[in-house]
Amino acid sequence: MSKSRGTFINARQYLDRYNPELLRYYYAANLTSSPQDVDFDMEDFKSRVNNELVANIANLCYRVLSFSYNNFEGRMGKVKNLRVLEEAELIVENILQNYENLEFRESVKEILKLSSLGNKHFQENKPWELVKGSAEEKEAALSATTECVEIVKKLAIAAWPIMPEFSENILETIRVKTDIDSIFKALDETIESKKEDKRMRDKRTLDKRIHDKRIQEPRIIFTKIDSVKFSEFFNLNLKVGLIKEVRDHPNAEKLYVLKVNLGSEERQIVAGIKQHYPREKLLGKSILVVTNLKKANIRGQESNGMLLACDKEGIVKVLESEAAAGTQVIPETYDSASENEIKIDDVINAKLRVVHKKAMFGDKKLRAEGIPVTCEIDGDVR
Repeated sequence: MSKSRGTFINARQYLDRYNPELLRYYYAANLTSSPQDVDFDMEDFKSRVNNELVANIANLCYRVLSFSYNNFEGRMGKVKNLRVLEEAELIVENILQNYENLEFRESVKEILKLSSLGNKHFQENKPWELVKGSAEEKEAALSATTECVEIVKKLAIAAWPIMPEFSENILETIRVKTDIDSIFKALDETIESKKEDKRMRDKRTLDKRIHDKRIQEPRIIFTKIDSVKFSEFFNLNLKVGLIKEVRDHPNAEKLYVLKVNLGSEERQIVAGIKQHYPREKLLGKSILVVTNLKKANIRGQESNGMLLACDKEGIVKVLESEAAAGTQVIPETYDSASENEIKIDDVINAKLRVVHKKAMFGDKKLRAEGIPVTCEIDGDVR
């Protein structure tokens, strides 16, 4: 969220569009053991999901498992290359150690390293070519595929703390138990195994070979996202207000006390605009009012809102709209405005301005049901 810009993303908005595990992955990829803010950058989110999670991790899993299912009916063969599995296991140990140290970002880096190892092993052995050859070549293709399935299994177990649904889907496909106790047992045994002699690695529960298993038909779990777009909420609740009454403030020479019609209600607003507008010029104007500003008592008069005006070299003009009183005003492309109470600093920090006599919020025009908000001069809004 950005309070100053008036934008935020809530959980419902996210869930309406994306799998929550994408966000879990993104957070993990940015978290360290040190307390710090995580900036949810939409472009970075898209890049990580597409280039890391989908193109690397998920691609390995689906590529290997679908090849096994389509060419060997999911049947596993004998593992011949123990070296690559030992390398994979060392990476898994690093992943789990980083979990223990709360270095989630480092765990994600190691998970990517593990999936890259699997992709490299699959690519170098080219089982899609071997499977077309002799019986010996087909056997080599089966072994290479089985080794990659073993790497996929390790990856799924290691990624479980970050993406449990993804991992359980993969493990169920290769017929590995996915109940919580089995997962934690596998994780714990990998952590404890660091004390073992290297020659004992292949005897662990985590590394029980899957020779007797026949994997199920896999499915694509994650796909690339084309764009990241969420509904945007404007921090200021602006409405068109029709000035019904203008009177002098009884205790301040430079202030007016206005009665403003906001459609469903009338409000009293104290405005420091007396030196810029005679009373008759304000009466009947349709102005812009900040309606979610905290109430204030100004020199003995309640002020429930604030009108917006533009100042250029001492010349002040109010922002106006031809829309009906009570019409909501939001920047173009935004969905709605916040109802949360704000303070005067929030209005100042919003950095509204007028460009070519059109009221702007950043690079977005302010509109009241499609009708632009105007001002007779250009400048910063106050």
